[in-house]
Amino acid sequence: MTSSMKHSRTFGRRTLVRWISAGLLLIAPCVPAAAEWHQWGGPNGDFTLEGRDLAESWPADGPPRIWERPFGPGYATIVASGDRLYTMYRVPADQIEGRKDGDGREVVVALDAGSGATVWEHAVDAPVNPSDPSHDLRSGRGPNSTPLLVGDRLYTFGFTGWLHCLSAETGEELWSHDLRRSFGVNMPYFGHASSPIRFGDTVVVLAGGAMAFELDTGKLRWNNTDVKASYASPHRIRAGGKEQILAAVTGEIAGLDPETGAVLWRHPHANQYKTNLSSPLASGDLVFISAAWVGGRGLRIGPDNNVEEVWHNQKMQVAHSNAVRVGDWIYASSGVEVDLLTAIHAETGEIAWKDRSISHANLLAVGDRFVILDEDGMLSLASLTPEKLTIHQQVQLLDSRSWSAPTLADTRLYVRNEKQILALELGNAQSTEEALGRLR
Repeated sequence: MTSSMKHSRTFGRRTLVRWISAGLLLIAPCVPAAAEWHQWGGPNGDFTLEGRDLAESWPADGPPRIWERPFGPGYATIVASGDRLYTMYRVPADQIEGRKDGDGREVVVALDAGSGATVWEHAVDAPVNPSDPSHDLRSGRGPNSTPLLVGDRLYTFGFTGWLHCLSAETGEELWSHDLRRSFGVNMPYFGHASSPIRFGDTVVVLAGGAMAFELDTGKLRWNNTDVKASYASPHRIRAGGKEQILAAVTGEIAGLDPETGAVLWRHPHANQYKTNLSSPLASGDLVFISAAWVGGRGLRIGPDNNVEEVWHNQKMQVAHSNAVRVGDWIYASSGVEVDLLTAIHAETGEIAWKDRSISHANLLAVGDRFVILDEDGMLSLASLTPEKLTIHQQVQLLDSRSWSAPTLADTRLYVRNEKQILALELGNAQSTEEALGRLR
């Protein structure tokens, strides 16, 4: 047993005992069926879901809260499978005896989906030097990457460059790499944030450049240093008649050959900092990318990997939140100084409307409804159409910076920020009444 695993198990037991003894786990109801969300962006990697039987309205104080509990820093979103949830957080140094500022730990955690109780934890030392001018820690020290669940294995990528493969059942470490020490991958200015994706028998991560490792063994399959990773997560697509990995990297967007990592095509997309934070979208051969200060672009990928810029609109500036495409329209928060929820036509770049009703937000499209969580912790149930934004319900859910996108597994919504994590029931009237009955 490795020393990290010994610590992982004892740390998990101590944490669970502390939270239960404080009486902070509210309830342990059953878990809904079809509770699957295995990666960044959900089943399709694009934050869209087929219609679920959601409630048309909520009680005055919001959807029923199934459970809630304290949680730690980081912006990693939550993945779900059956009765388990997986995410990551950081334990600051001031909460660890004998540690100094910067010497914190990153923790991968499995939670019981019905109660929020800790099932297991895996912790690793992840020191970050607060006085290093090559890093900016004003937005936190992560971890900011969402885990990837493949079968009975969980793959995680940490703020400082730790890549882990863990048993989803027990948290046992199956293989790992410290990418800085093993491959010379430096931690970027804001820390690593890109989430891993699966292609075939490999896990692909944007780190340094782009890298692929064998799922089973952790052996390096390929390493492309011809691109430089930024902060956005990659996306598996089919464009120009070919399977590709779509990657918004430093100063550009590129399509990579998933078998070799070679660049199939590239197109510049650079602001003054050359940073791309928001994940790109693809529908057929049309690719959408947007970033603060440089605006949005629509690109068409041809059969010979030729790239045509169909449009460029400086006014569509998606910073670090997500964009969602429904039909011919893309919806996202746009702006740097002022946040405007915006609708833009995917084929033409024409902006239909802008609305200031919701702060900078992450969106989830569920059938003809949107579930929206803004950075101020406001949860909204809304309709977004080419004509307008219609807000059906709102509730102030969280009370501090909420940059993690929500997860919807069946009709159960999971949200978190740097202080807490919650489970809510968004189901129809019958599901809501059942959930309320369990809370009484």
